[in-house]
Amino acid sequence: MNNLFCVNDTYNMIRHLGSGSFGLVYLGVSKDTQEEVAIKLEPLFCEHAQLENEIEALRDCAGKGIPSVIWNGFQNTYKILVMENLGSNLENIVQNSRKFSLESAVEISSQILHRLEHVHKCGYIHRDIKPENFMMGAKENTSRVYMIDFGLAKKYINSYQKHIAYKDGLNVMGTLRFLSINTHHGIEQSRRDDLESFVYLMIYLIKGKLPWQKLNCKTKVEMFQRVCQMKENMPTSDICKDCPGEVKDMLDYVKALKFDENPDYSFLRNLVRNIKGNIKQKLSIDKSMGLRTKSLRTMNRRHSKKSTKKVTAIISMTSEDKKSPLAFDDESTCILTQKWPVITDRKKLKALLGLKEEARK
Repeated sequence: MNNLFCVNDTYNMIRHLGSGSFGLVYLGVSKDTQEEVAIKLEPLFCEHAQLENEIEALRDCAGKGIPSVIWNGFQNTYKILVMENLGSNLENIVQNSRKFSLESAVEISSQILHRLEHVHKCGYIHRDIKPENFMMGAKENTSRVYMIDFGLAKKYINSYQKHIAYKDGLNVMGTLRFLSINTHHGIEQSRRDDLESFVYLMIYLIKGKLPWQKLNCKTKVEMFQRVCQMKENMPTSDICKDCPGEVKDMLDYVKALKFDENPDYSFLRNLVRNIKGNIKQKLSIDKSMGLRTKSLRTMNRRHSKKSTKKVTAIISMTSEDKKSPLAFDDESTCILTQKWPVITDRKKLKALLGLKEEARK
């Protein structure tokens, strides 16, 4: 869209920041306060509309680390969401710095776990946990992690205040690197799947990579198959290699959760707290020896200065905006866009992926 306009006669659109699967994001400025905002547009007749769902989820889950909805409405054949502008997303920081220090990775993971617990307590699951969907705050909140992009979020508590029913044979929804095993199986997602994806994300932040990245695959089907097989068959000790031992304990725990089981968040928080305690002890020793580490605030500030205009977009970029999807390191959300194979025949899916006969219920 070339013609920028004033949203609700209040927010001037300044420049294009990015393009998502189903919409556009622009940087805007309030005419009254000069505050920068993010403006998300979705065509009124979008085939796979997500913006209304995102607005509802953002309002229902409002709180610390959730972007504030400033205004939403309709204008110039678009559904529009105006929200607070944020800093860099975690993927951009990882790509710039290769990986976080252990201290920063664990602090970020701790905040992400709190965000997930909050969203789950509000009755939602996110369903697309990945580094692009977590951003650092701006201004005085540069050390705060925000959860963004609720377009795929879903209520797991129905109108009768009951947990949604178990289903299988569903389309794949999420991002390949961070998909839970049950999501690979085509099983309805629940809180356990967000948490399994969270542990994969934590490993990624600590190590800067996951074991199933940069595989030599000729097709997307082969990639889908191999990633799933590795998640299924690799011992958790290998998946969590070079991470604190508590990360393996977390992965073992979340993979054993039942579909409608209420996760023990305090158990997970305590494991993260143990890691923090060990790091603090080590840092104390390092300090006494004159060694220094970069703080999370410093890393975010330093990266923000190097960032391009697109970095501040509150959106998850699609593969068309980056490299060829065949690089497979930056694959985008594989829902509806058909970037990854959608197989609804359960027997065919199992045969293709070589999965275990019995899925966990």
